[in-house]
Amino acid sequence: MTQETIEIAGVEVAVVSQEECEAAEMVVCVRKGAFSPFADNVEAPCAWCGETVIFRPYAPIKPPKVCMQCVADRFLGETQ
Repeated sequence: MTQETIEIAGVEVAVVSQEECEAAEMVVCVRKGAFSPFADNVEAPCAWCGETVIFRPYAPIKPPKVCMQCVADRFLGETQ
């Protein structure tokens, strides 16, 4: 089966099923207080720093939820 991809901000992103999403390494989320047009966001602590993050109710359940700041710090730190 050919995997479908889409381009977001110049990055190729794989389109996968909800079941495949459950095998993701993490779900990258925004911290509580960031703008969101949705009233039904779900809240949880960031798995790395403990800050409250928000995500959509249909986000994968199993992968840890990690805030964008932690991801940026970890991955930008690795490249600098």
